[in-house]
Amino acid sequence: MPTFQDVQAKIAALSDHDFSVGNASRSPATEAEIAEVEALAGRRFPDELRKLLLAWGVLIVEVKESVWPRPVAYEVLPAWRFGFGFKVLGVGAGLPPALRVTEALAPELRAMRALPVIQRQGARFTAVVTEGGMATWAPGDAAPEPLLFDAIEVILDEIAALEQGISRLRAARATVDELLDRGRAAGWRGPAVSDVVDALKLVAPDALVPHVKELAAALLPEGTHSMGCLDVIAASGPAGFRTVAEEVYAHDDDRPYLIELLGKVGDVSPRALAIYAEGLESEDGDVFKYAVGALRANAAGAQAMREHVERRLEGDFDEEEQRYELIGLLGHLGAESFESALRGALGAVGGDAAFSALLGGLQGLDLRASPLAPAMLDRLRGMAPAAPTTFNAITSLVGLGVEDPDAMAPTVLAISAKGGNWAKRAAPLLARWGRGG
Repeated sequence: MPTFQDVQAKIAALSDHDFSVGNASRSPATEAEIAEVEALAGRRFPDELRKLLLAWGVLIVEVKESVWPRPVAYEVLPAWRFGFGFKVLGVGAGLPPALRVTEALAPELRAMRALPVIQRQGARFTAVVTEGGMATWAPGDAAPEPLLFDAIEVILDEIAALEQGISRLRAARATVDELLDRGRAAGWRGPAVSDVVDALKLVAPDALVPHVKELAAALLPEGTHSMGCLDVIAASGPAGFRTVAEEVYAHDDDRPYLIELLGKVGDVSPRALAIYAEGLESEDGDVFKYAVGALRANAAGAQAMREHVERRLEGDFDEEEQRYELIGLLGHLGAESFESALRGALGAVGGDAAFSALLGGLQGLDLRASPLAPAMLDRLRGMAPAAPTTFNAITSLVGLGVEDPDAMAPTVLAISAKGGNWAKRAAPLLARWGRGG
């Protein structure tokens, strides 16, 4: 088990260039002050955390703003970007209220006899000490969520997360040559390489192409970052893919992602079409899904797959949604059999959920001029009004270019009244039709 000494050593090793660290070591918590807080909460501090409080009173660790730019209001960023620091809540009369355990001791926590001890910047939750050990709790939670770590491990994990964030930020700002140097220095293995690979995915294709062979050689064969490597090859575009096509075809460890890559680079060679055909026959749902997606994205060059899709539709399916996706694929491929296949599916479809799933399989098509559009609207009118499934069917139909605002608006208005994400989804439709919320 790690101890307070491990935290001291880790803090001492942090770079002054990257980190700001604060504590109250000149006037740390006293035994009496700690005992008073414990009595108020009905819970003791863990022994090693108690040592931290007796030595430091409080602990604040943040990455400097020059290294980790602070998020601005309404900026859309991944969640980790908001967590530029954390604090171990302290004990002592001289501490500002925002740093005190007692200020974070909400009535709900007192009722649960849970002691708040660690807070991360940008997070709603607080790490708390409970009867069963460490847990996380946020306002509104019925009960804390247990953690597998003790308090000192949580602190060390928070520091590790900050170090990982710094690595990500530096990788995002690095040049291609700098990224490659970082990967080579790590032997293309380990957590730091994940940041390199993620940054390479965002590099312009022309800058990636000269390095794709090196990356494929380092990461594809039993590599710990092989899926990330497939993403980098996809980012390099058709030109980069052609330099490593044989290596990619030979990589069969991540078949769904291999198929996704082939689709992204527009590969409709006989070899790729054979892989897609195998995917359509696969019992692996992900493999099937990516095969359908790749063919949809490259329908203009995959006309040879029409007959295969038609034959596959004659077989059995574990899930009817797969049948619907293949019917939609026929439409993307421009097959003459599409209309008859869709007509048959409309006639056979059962409940509302099945009809909504059928429409989902058709997405990306334009059915405004389809002779089956009136039948689809008739089917919609028979669905349960104001139901989420009916709303999902409406959004799908509108995406297909098939709509009847008078029939659809009552359900959309009812869904909008639910608020939250429902209202957000309903808003574009109501604005489209000029209907009030």
